[in-house]
Amino acid sequence: MAHSVDIYGGLDPREAPVYSVREAAHYLRMPASTLRDWVRGRRYATTDGERDWHPIVDRTTALHERLSFLDLVQASVLASIRREHKVVVPRIRRAISYVKKELGVERPLLEQTFETDGASLFVKSFGHLVNASDEGQLAMEQLLRASLQRIDRDERGIANRFYPWHVAPTEERRVIVIDPKKLFGRPAVANTRIPVDVLVDRNKSGDSERLLAADYEIPLEDVQAAIAWGSRAAAAA
Repeated sequence: MAHSVDIYGGLDPREAPVYSVREAAHYLRMPASTLRDWVRGRRYATTDGERDWHPIVDRTTALHERLSFLDLVQASVLASIRREHKVVVPRIRRAISYVKKELGVERPLLEQTFETDGASLFVKSFGHLVNASDEGQLAMEQLLRASLQRIDRDERGIANRFYPWHVAPTEERRVIVIDPKKLFGRPAVANTRIPVDVLVDRNKSGDSERLLAADYEIPLEDVQAAIAWGSRAAAAA
């Protein structure tokens, strides 16, 4: 009888350190240097000596160079806000601290309660910090909730699948999925086990998008979206 092999040594696949910072940054459409600061922090020089700039993402892989799926999800929530609203890190940090205190949870960006209650708390806190208008706060909350809708959760409310944006934050179709329990967390076409990088490689080798759609029996528009997303990531590498 065949036995399954636990490649993660008993560790939840969502907490396994599998993504480099550069790789994760491509998936989130953000500079690798920015993500590196978010997840690792850095030291910087001042006239009074060196100081520590602390991370804003509460990593599950704090003792490892690589990031986990849960680290990726936390960063994705913040990346969408920062990209569209030019949010600065100190204000993000204070808003997260406020939500932690109000919700009483260690990593609010990963919790179901953040989707239901925490989003409003975050935006309310941030709005006070920047004196944002009611319209500005509403726009930010709508974007934040749209980002949270790109995350599927398990019965405990913890993220277990993530659908990165492949066009823009106003585009809602879920074409690409990152599932830590499938394909070792490699991006794939949603509802399939077809890795995005396989489609990109075959297309670069001369296979047309129509041929790939026929070969894998998936909609042409999904093939096109996956190749476009995967090519952008590869070009940024």
